Amino acid sequence: MTMTLEELHAIVSGGEDAQVEFKRTTGQRSDAAKAVCGMLNGAGGYVFFGVSDTGDVQGQEVTAGTLEEVVRE
Repeated sequence: MTMTLEELHAIVSGGEDAQVEFKRTTGQRSDAAKAVCGMLNGAGGYVFFGVSDTGDVQGQEVTAGTLEEVVRE
């Protein structure tokens, strides 16, 4: 499923809730995994990396090292 930038901003503008979680970087993978588990036991949802707790879409530079870290866990 592909999400447009407009769709992302529409979801993010609603803030965090039981189905939407923001993580500033992939360094927060452990917390994101906990959120995903909760969502899987509920109605589903989204975890967005590159979004601050206040809903500011900052993005994240993804390097080969970032991908290797994600794969290792």
